[in-house]
Amino acid sequence: MVGAMIPLMVSLYVRLHQNNKPKIAVITNCAVDFWTIAGKGAKAAAKDFNADVDFRMPALMTAAEQHRIIEDLVARGIQGIAISVVDSANQTSVLNRIIPERVHFITQDGDLGEGSRRKCYIGTDNVSAGWRVGKLIREAIPDGGKIVIFVGKLDVSNARERRQGVIAAIAGLPLTQSKGDQAHKLASDPYPVALGKYTLIDTKTDNADKEKCYANVLDTLIKHPEVNCLVGLWGYNVPAMIAGVRREKRENQIKLVGFDEEEMTLQGIKDGVVHASVVQNPYVFGYESVHILDHCIKTNGNLPDDMPKNIELEKLSDGSHYFVAPRVIKKTDDGGLFDMDVDTFATDLKHKKG
Repeated sequence: MVGAMIPLMVSLYVRLHQNNKPKIAVITNCAVDFWTIAGKGAKAAAKDFNADVDFRMPALMTAAEQHRIIEDLVARGIQGIAISVVDSANQTSVLNRIIPERVHFITQDGDLGEGSRRKCYIGTDNVSAGWRVGKLIREAIPDGGKIVIFVGKLDVSNARERRQGVIAAIAGLPLTQSKGDQAHKLASDPYPVALGKYTLIDTKTDNADKEKCYANVLDTLIKHPEVNCLVGLWGYNVPAMIAGVRREKRENQIKLVGFDEEEMTLQGIKDGVVHASVVQNPYVFGYESVHILDHCIKTNGNLPDDMPKNIELEKLSDGSHYFVAPRVIKKTDDGGLFDMDVDTFATDLKHKKG
């Protein structure tokens, strides 16, 4: 049976490569609006670089689902893969095994652990972005207070790194120390974590389940009425926080700070319910992932030099990292941490979505 399948697989591989277009796949870690925007960028790049792009958003946020998708793509003759991994610690060896050396392989948004064969990482410097969120928390509640963080999973690198950056900034550490030993220690301390006049009561995870996140918010507001700031590390967390404080009629008592650009988050900024959001640039993640892989395929593994100005290349011990600059979005410039007002940002985002 196996012998009979080999000619069929070879024939399929040949047919897929007859048009000579690079075959590239972009695999997200879950299905949310953030990744829909990345998909728009990937599709725009497919047109600009004359590539075939297969954009996949797994219905289940599991490593097993991502591995199934990869095995299917490899069987179909894929030449390049960009992936945001679900479990950075445990997927490294598996991906090294199931992705053939002939397939160029990078990570985006969520990186892998030490020993990965991936060519590079592209995404946000998540510790730095988390640090900006922490500064916004200090700005929102300058007299101190009790804080709860919400996120999908903590075994995903971007979640751990953002949380560490948040804690470092709340503790008053400068950005240059946000990746240091003291920041690591604070991020590992048991709850409640004392951070000067601030206290981190808990970090609530929800396995990327929006309803679970909403339930976590309500549970927090009921069990911890003293909380005066909620923080969302993943895009869908902030809308759940908005819905929760509105249900409990506490939108004027609790400050909300978070990540990303879901429509409800942007409207919350306009309405004054959300203090600010640190937005990444998923459109660029998708676009530049295709650009990088296209270049790798055409040059037998070389990384491109012609990256946009808002992308900083850092060559670290585990390889090249392309860091896409995040931005702080507020209703208006209030003299604090600020990059763009919400109306200007929303107009630009609508244009990118098409």
